[in-house]
Parts: sequence; C-alpha cells; structure tokens
Amino acid sequence: MPNEPEKNQEKCLTQAEVSQLLQERIAQERRRYEGLLSQQKAAREQAEAALRERENTLRERDEQLRAQQIRSYAQAELSRRGLPQSLLGALQCGSEEALTQSLAAVEGAFRESLERGVRDRLRGGAPSAPIGAQLPDKKQRLAGRDNE
Repeated sequence: MPNEPEKNQEKCLTQAEVSQLLQERIAQERRRYEGLLSQQKAAREQAEAALRERENTLRERDEQLRAQQIRSYAQAELSRRGLPQSLLGALQCGSEEALTQSLAAVEGAFRESLERGVRDRLRGGAPSAPIGAQLPDKKQRLAGRDNE
C-alpha cells in the first residue's frame, strides 16, 4: 500500500506556484477594492450633487424672501412718505441701497411733477380744449336720450 502514505502527505508547492497564487489573489482583491472605491466615489458624487442642489434651493429661497422683504419695506416707505403705491413698479428692489437711491429719485421726480401741476393750475392757464367741446350742451344731451 504505497499509496496510503502519499494521501496523508501534503502537497508541496513550488515557489513559482506560490507566487502565481499570491498574484492571482492580490489581483482579485485589487479588483474587489477598486469596485468598492468606485461605488464609494459614485455615492460621494451623488451626495455632493444633492448637497449642491439643496444649497441652490436654499439660496434661491433666501433671495426670494429678501426680495419680498425689500418690496414690503418699499411699500411701507411709499405709504409713510405719502406717495402712491403705483410708484412701486418704478423702484429698484434688488438691494436696500438700490431701493434707497431709486426711492429718492422717484420721490423727487414725483414731488417736482406734482408741484409743477399745482403751479400750472394756480396760474390759471387756459384750458386745453374749449368747454363746449368737452361737455355736450343740453340739446346734444337731450338728443342722446331720445335716441336711447
């Protein structure tokens, strides 16, 4: 039974076989590690993209709130200064500085125009159209009623 001792003996590997097995194992582990790294990299990139999107959303919402605050302040300032709310569209509400400057310019122009209109009325300038042309006389009004 010469085969029995051979079964119990361990097979000895040569140095070349050991080196080849190690190289295969190292290559296998490297591929597994690179796969894990690429998964982690993809997950990190996805998380960074989600974070950038969230930051952009928050920044946009902050800008909208800021614009609403400036617009509300502009409405309050128009009321406080006794100016019509229709002037709100002429104001630059991009920043507080722009609002302050445009409010001063619009208020100055409005007051100047108002003053000019009051002076013209007080001066008693001639009407722009004859009174008869502006209002129909009694005959014309009565004729209009008959036609109805």
